[in-house]
Amino acid sequence: MAKPVGVDLGSRTIKILTLETSGKRYRISRFFNEPLPSLPEEGSASRVIATLFKDNKLPRDQVVLGFDAYASIIRELTVPFKNPDQIRKIIKYESEGQLFSFGIDEVVIDFVKVRENPESSDLIVIAVVKEILGEKIRTLEEAYIDPLSADIDLLAHYNSLSITPYMEEHGTLALIDVGFQSTKMLVVSEGLPVLLRGMRGGLSSIVNAIQQETGTTLPAADEKVRSRLPAIAPSLAEEDPKEEVMVVVQDGEELPESSDMERGRDELEDEFLADRTTHLCGKIVRELNRSLARLQTSRPVDLILLTGGGSQIPGLADSIHRGLGIPVRMFDVLEHVDHSFSDEERAAVEPFVSVPLGLALKQLGGDASGTEFRREELAFQKRFEQIKIPLTVCLVLLLGFLGLVTWRFRSDYKLRGQEYDLLTWQVVNAMGNTLGMKEFQRYLDKSKLDENGNAYVVLDKIPGSRFQRHLKVHKQIREVRRALDREMGKVSDSDTDKHNCALKTWNELFKYIAMAQNEMNNGGLSPIIPYIEFNQKGVKCNLVLRSYRERDPLVKAIDSSDLLKVGKYSSQDHPDDLEDQEAVIYYLQDIPLKVSNK
Repeated sequence: MAKPVGVDLGSRTIKILTLETSGKRYRISRFFNEPLPSLPEEGSASRVIATLFKDNKLPRDQVVLGFDAYASIIRELTVPFKNPDQIRKIIKYESEGQLFSFGIDEVVIDFVKVRENPESSDLIVIAVVKEILGEKIRTLEEAYIDPLSADIDLLAHYNSLSITPYMEEHGTLALIDVGFQSTKMLVVSEGLPVLLRGMRGGLSSIVNAIQQETGTTLPAADEKVRSRLPAIAPSLAEEDPKEEVMVVVQDGEELPESSDMERGRDELEDEFLADRTTHLCGKIVRELNRSLARLQTSRPVDLILLTGGGSQIPGLADSIHRGLGIPVRMFDVLEHVDHSFSDEERAAVEPFVSVPLGLALKQLGGDASGTEFRREELAFQKRFEQIKIPLTVCLVLLLGFLGLVTWRFRSDYKLRGQEYDLLTWQVVNAMGNTLGMKEFQRYLDKSKLDENGNAYVVLDKIPGSRFQRHLKVHKQIREVRRALDREMGKVSDSDTDKHNCALKTWNELFKYIAMAQNEMNNGGLSPIIPYIEFNQKGVKCNLVLRSYRERDPLVKAIDSSDLLKVGKYSSQDHPDDLEDQEAVIYYLQDIPLKVSNK
């Protein structure tokens, strides 16, 4: 079951919500509202996000990113098209004249259709600066998360509104999101968003003022504001603030006892906090009144929904109601989705749920606006697209490596095949011509004789490939060796087991060759024995050693020995049916070896 994750990445906090379907309703399975580091030494936002996803095992493959609409450019535009596909083709160029601070290639543009006219369409065009959006995406990517989609928070609110009955019950309504640094407004009329606004000013204006007044750090000022606001709520609820009274003192009268010098620090800070809060409420009311003035004649707003962290400022709802004369209530979005929050938890999280909920709804068919800001170079790339270039490089390197291995293998195979042919030719020649063995004479062409009277060896008479011919000949050699073992049993006249005597003789012969090879640090020579003769004094044989070197160390040692005689046989002496190669055959003749009967 799909569990999309909405990530509302703010300037100070990150809200993460996982959503799933429960029958015909949506269900919030997890929700997190975590502060982000305000100082570099406290860590990075990416580390906080990565830890949240890792520790809570949140899915990473269906993440939707949300960001502040105040950082975007919102314009109203009329285009001479009605079809969305046609509008999308020309919207970027039609909007170019509306962007005063950025070039058209510096922004990602999408739109929401407000109204269709007979020959045109009225649009709300949203332009998001690529640099700002790119930083948000990179923050998630550094936490090993690649969001599928990205949208502004106001349109995420619109998705959340679409699963509530508010848009059906009210012809025109407004949703006000009071955040930390900005306040945003969404107006929906007849189910369509007709006004999107973002304005500077939120809870931060109060926090910054307290920080400057008290000289504390920003986190300390934030904590002071959040802890003291409920305490000053009664004073903010008064409709008419008390007027200052001028006191006239006659001659001989004393001043009133109460003065600012006698009042406590906490009382003065609360009074200052109340003043800044009242100032913010008045500013928000003025901005809303200015933004809604045009709509109040044609589409009067009959309900205002409050949400966001600043919506809990005491007296804000009353100030808006008094200033605009419109009913105000908190956006109770949790009333319309399933969740496991207690009443206390619900009151704490509800102002922050709407945006990540609306983002997650985009992946469950609840994308009411149909907007998408991961476009152009910021577009989401599927996993294959992400690894396509490095995978291509790896494949090229792999193919190059395989090509080199194949070339080396073919070269080695060709060389080894030539060696097999040479060795096979030598064995057949020795066994067929020199020893006259019938099983090898079948591979000779007796109609052709060389200058020594030997018949030509025809390797094609041996069935199979080079390797198969080599195996076949050596199988016959093993049979010859077994026959020699039986003959070697006649060497000793004593009562010693004749078969063991033959084996000892054969083993000592090969130990001599192996010892010589090891001493010269050369394992490339391999002996072939075409002739062997035994008598009471020892054994005499002809050995054939092959080597690719013209002067092999073992051959040098043999040359210096008085016991051995070496004869070299090179490829130039081969019959015509053998391919040329660099292997050299050496004959080691007449090796005396004493037979021991012990």
